[in-house]
Amino acid sequence: MNQPLVSVIMPSFNHSKYIEKSIRSVINSNYNNIELLIIDDGSKDNSFEIARKILGGQNILTNYYLEKQENCGIVKTLNNLIFRSKGEYIALLASDDMLTPNGIEDRVLYLEKNKMVDAVFGRAHLMDQYDNVISLNASKYLYYADEKLLKSRYIKYELVLRWSAVGPCLLLRKNLYDKIGVYNEKYCVEDRDFYLRMLAINKIAYIDKVVSMYRIHNSNISRSRETKRNNRIQCANINIDNYKSFRSILLSVYLRSYKIDNLFLKVKFNIIYIVYKTLRYFIIAIYLYLLKINICKMFPRGDKEI
Repeated sequence: MNQPLVSVIMPSFNHSKYIEKSIRSVINSNYNNIELLIIDDGSKDNSFEIARKILGGQNILTNYYLEKQENCGIVKTLNNLIFRSKGEYIALLASDDMLTPNGIEDRVLYLEKNKMVDAVFGRAHLMDQYDNVISLNASKYLYYADEKLLKSRYIKYELVLRWSAVGPCLLLRKNLYDKIGVYNEKYCVEDRDFYLRMLAINKIAYIDKVVSMYRIHNSNISRSRETKRNNRIQCANINIDNYKSFRSILLSVYLRSYKIDNLFLKVKFNIIYIVYKTLRYFIIAIYLYLLKINICKMFPRGDKEI
């Protein structure tokens, strides 16, 4: 059987400790028809040199693209990679994460069999900076993801109400970008915005297979308090920008409610906001539990989007 071309796009920035393992996980994939595209976004370490040395070796990977650019940020880099890609499918992989040997094949097979779906994601093992596996399910460990909901018709509710997807798990048809657009360059939390646009048109599914290894390390967990606060403000704005795309009254109201968050987030510490956020968390947790056990009757009549 002829395998469709998969473009693995890898934005790289200061990952000299990890990029070799990331590239070799692509090389060692059981899926044969791959092009690997790497753009180094102005790294100050020798990430680019490591990538060039590996890819320049004989009999390693013949179909690849490697470029170094001045730093312009993750979102512009992703869009540049998409523009240069030639594959029917695109798999996202950061230069500190890794693929599993069957990760691409499992997702491509799913999309080949399910033509109405344009994107699919699976499970990731969670690993530390020394390659130690911390958890067999990164989404569950980090975000309390519920696989029963992800595998059900309620996947949209799980992902909108409890953001529980990690980066290297997504594979999609390239033409999905023609339907919903590329990554919005006004946001640095680009994946939340892109997932909401996919969910709004019911184009994403989940498979219960391990497709990648997601890494946490010092540089991606030790962000400043101000950076985390700015990310929360961006997420709030993303939710507000996307609420009109959902026909479900519940999801639309939930996303729009982040206008309240924006008011609170202007103040660095606010006990009222902490109480409000905690209350919302418990309401969402209860609601998703009711969905899980199939006794929730709170859907608008005639809502066909789930």
